[in-house]
Parts: sequence; C-alpha cells; structure tokens
Amino acid sequence: MKILFLATRKAPAAYVLDGEAINGFDLSPLEHGGQFLGNATTRAIGLRGAYRDSEGELHVTLCQSVIASRVPNRPAHWRGSEVEIDAADYDSATCYVIPTGLSDLQQVAEDAEVDVPSYAVAWRDGIAQGEAGWCTVPVLPVLIESVPMSDVSKSEAPAGEEEATNAE
Repeated sequence: MKILFLATRKAPAAYVLDGEAINGFDLSPLEHGGQFLGNATTRAIGLRGAYRDSEGELHVTLCQSVIASRVPNRPAHWRGSEVEIDAADYDSATCYVIPTGLSDLQQVAEDAEVDVPSYAVAWRDGIAQGEAGWCTVPVLPVLIESVPMSDVSKSEAPAGEEEATNAE
C-alpha cells in the first residue's frame, strides 16, 4: 500500500495500518482499476480516497493535521506530500506534509537587516481551542560553546511533543 498525505485542520494523530485496512476500514474489496472517493465515515478517520492501480497496488490519501505557524508575523500555509510513501515506512511521529510561505523568511530577514530565527516543524497539542497538529516553530540559534557539556543531558519529549527534523 502506498500513502499520500493531505494537510488538513483535523486528522487523527496516528493511523493503524493493518494489511489493507486503515483504522479498521477495510479497502481490500477495491478491485483493480477501482477508485474510492471517500464519504463522511472515511473522512472522520482521515481517509480521503483510494484507488487500486492496474498492477493491484493500493494507493490511499490520508490527512495530517496542521495548525498555524508559531513564527511571529509569518502564518504558515501547507501543502500535501509530494511523494507517496510505502505503508511499511509510515511513522506517526513524522510530518509528511510540507509548510510553505516560510521559504523566503531568510531573504526577508536579510532585506530588513535583522536576525530572524530559523524554523522547525513540530507537533503541538492543545495550543488554542483544542487544536493539535504539525506547526512551524521558531528555532533560535544556540551557541554550543556557551553551554558546558556537563549541563547537557538527553531527555525525551513528553508524549505528543515529538519534533520532526525532516519535514520533506
């Protein structure tokens, strides 16, 4: 099974993939060349559509939840993933959708002759009105030399706060 992701406001935080079933919805009856456009039931579980190609491979479109950027004065826009992934490679802690509208942030900073932090894509839960999803957050440069190694310890992020280091 191959998966393509759409950026949407609401989506499950994770998908359970079991053979050709997604969150309990079985797509195995879909015939070669068949297409499923989705309905209210499948939209509720984040499944927007599916088709089976002539070789019998199932292709599905799932949703990933996104929320507004946390970079001041720079709202993030999002687009879906550009490349399908294999279902075996799916990881709920990975952001597959792509933030847009921030690509010129560094150029804007240079033109204004100001220092602007770069950004990272991170999962945030419960920021405003119960929103949860991937968002862009500012990342301030850290001077490694200024932090004694004895003060550095590895700690795990709280559940649901994992950061995706490679959004594309």
